[in-house]
Amino acid sequence: RGKRLWQVPPNGQGVAGLIALVGLDVLEEEGLVDTATCCEEQRFHVLMEMMRLGFEDARNHVTDPDFITSSSKSIDWLLDRDRIGTRAKQLYHPTKSNISTQSAHPDPTPGTVSFQVVDNDGNATSVVNSNYMGFGTGIVPSGCGFTLQNRGYGFSRVDG
Repeated sequence: RGKRLWQVPPNGQGVAGLIALVGLDVLEEEGLVDTATCCEEQRFHVLMEMMRLGFEDARNHVTDPDFITSSSKSIDWLLDRDRIGTRAKQLYHPTKSNISTQSAHPDPTPGTVSFQVVDNDGNATSVVNSNYMGFGTGIVPSGCGFTLQNRGYGFSRVDG
């Protein structure tokens, strides 16, 4: 579409948005949805379903790159268009939500603010303020007045 999207590489969740956009692109390419002409409700529905797909994949597969032991954890595999397209077509239904992606439900205790800015010269910056889970770790460094973040909570100790 003539746009370049930049994202921070894993081990963060930014890849979820990339996965969602690939899924959306496949659905549009195959004529299953047209976000340019569909109603607002349909557009939001497909965007939410593709983000659900992206967050499920991120939760299940994003890990510390130094500990990747199989090709099913690689960024190339994770962003593979055929893999994402197959999943998008399986999960997307035009009139109902797909609640089978259990691990994709967002945490009900948000604590993150994020914004990105790009200027006309292509310079970009991203700012994230996150303590995660309301009060983060609950640990306040002496004399600092803020809690330490708790993003490590999202890591899994499950092998594979």
